[in-house]
Amino acid sequence: MKTLGIVCEYNPFHNGHKYHIAESKRLLGCDTAVCAMSGSLVQRGEIAVFDKWTRAKNAVENGADLVLEIPAFFCLQSGEKYAYGAVSVLNLLGNVDYLSFGSECGDIDFLQKIAEIKRKKSFNDTVKTLMQSGMSYPSATEKAIGKFLDNSFGERIFSPNDLLGVEYISAVYKTKSKMRPVTVKRHLTEHSGGKPVGNFASASEIRKMIFEGADFDKFLPYCAKNYEIFDENNAESLILGYFRLKCAEKNILGGEPGMANRLIKSAKISNSLDEFYKNALSKRYTESRIKRMSKCAFFDIKKNSVLDYIRPLAMNERGRKLLKNSPGKNLIVTKTADFNGSKNSMFKYDILATDFAYLCANDKTKRMSGADFYTPPVYIKN
Repeated sequence: MKTLGIVCEYNPFHNGHKYHIAESKRLLGCDTAVCAMSGSLVQRGEIAVFDKWTRAKNAVENGADLVLEIPAFFCLQSGEKYAYGAVSVLNLLGNVDYLSFGSECGDIDFLQKIAEIKRKKSFNDTVKTLMQSGMSYPSATEKAIGKFLDNSFGERIFSPNDLLGVEYISAVYKTKSKMRPVTVKRHLTEHSGGKPVGNFASASEIRKMIFEGADFDKFLPYCAKNYEIFDENNAESLILGYFRLKCAEKNILGGEPGMANRLIKSAKISNSLDEFYKNALSKRYTESRIKRMSKCAFFDIKKNSVLDYIRPLAMNERGRKLLKNSPGKNLIVTKTADFNGSKNSMFKYDILATDFAYLCANDKTKRMSGADFYTPPVYIKN
């Protein structure tokens, strides 16, 4: 039995994701797929539009066999650290043969070449120099890659998904993982400019439709009309109030000295969350990074946090067997109340992230605390 690993957010799960799982299984001859999925928070520093159990269930009903949660700690870090965390989750599970991800280029040799370049000290020195000139990390990385690539690959345009794929490959190297990285070309995106084509649309386009009240059903392989929607704007006063009342006595994970003061100042001159994030922007900090750093401060996330658990969100019978045969089965947590890990465990941040997400529910009657304590992993019968 060959097992496929996938790093994902499924925010929300759509037809393109279903295609990726099916195509990866077909190309690699795998009969089992395990997903490491962002939970209540995603790597853009935002809450997910649907709760994590619902998104995991959608995945298992459409090709996945097991969905594990990527800790919120990693979701609030750079693409490099996010990839490291996701790969670490799959490594803890063990018995995963391949790591498959979607990319615009669909060329694993090209992406592996970039991953090799990124390991060079001279490359990292170049990125550092570019950032010191005021460039953001993503822009500096892309420019440095262009300088170090030889002509054998021709002219290439790097997409965020391609660069994230490079981070997955790098994480496989760093963790000495046994997984073999592979990539599947993203369906139709190269011709659409990000716009919907047929029954396919990007997750960001679908989220836009959801918040605008537009019809998005045909882009999903399930009906989501009655799903609870989580909108961070519902917690606008909470976030702005937190930073307006806060004293900048310490640094923020993922930010340089003085970042806390920047966020506090931004909160005091902003009337909305959108203004808050935009007023904190600079050439060096992207909006996604500002959002991640603000959440790190909000949840008081500590740098020395440790990953000491495997958290299943949904599974079918094949997924259950994967857990049963896992080398890391002693780390599996199916009941939050039974967790007995390190005092520095990342687990507490997952609980805080979910509580925060539920505060953002559009339906005020759903804004309860403790969902992690009373929601079991979803089991789907084959």
